[in-house]
Amino acid sequence: MKTLRLIARIWSIPLIIFVLIVMEGYTWSWATTGIADPYALPDTPVGEALPPIFISLRILGLALSWRWEKLGSLFALVFLAATLVTLFIQVPLNGLTLPRATPYFITLVVAIPTILFLTHWQRSSICPPPTTLTQIISKEPDQRAAGFFLSSPGG
Repeated sequence: MKTLRLIARIWSIPLIIFVLIVMEGYTWSWATTGIADPYALPDTPVGEALPPIFISLRILGLALSWRWEKLGSLFALVFLAATLVTLFIQVPLNGLTLPRATPYFITLVVAIPTILFLTHWQRSSICPPPTTLTQIISKEPDQRAAGFFLSSPGG
């Protein structure tokens, strides 16, 4: 089970670093010039900025998942749904070519560690590790986990 968490953490490290670098660049530009993105067109609709904002918030969810797997994963999944809804409105799936498919690909790449964190949390909550010294020494299974796995379907 720990391998799921390890893979999710390794996968999330470059994503977190990338978002931190981008946010630092926008912050520096805003602090020095007064404009966060000097190359943005003046009449750009707000909807164009939503997918990158939602992806950044999903990365924040990944960072939260390092400490609180359930909270961070659910936070990231909410913004995954928001990103997909926004993308479906802006970039319909009909006639999808490689340049138009890029936002969907990025969304999937960022979603995988979220799913791994959520899977690890779910598996560890079903069969928690022994918590007392007596359980560790005697290797008695936790009663809740034993009842879950050893109970018959009829009761």
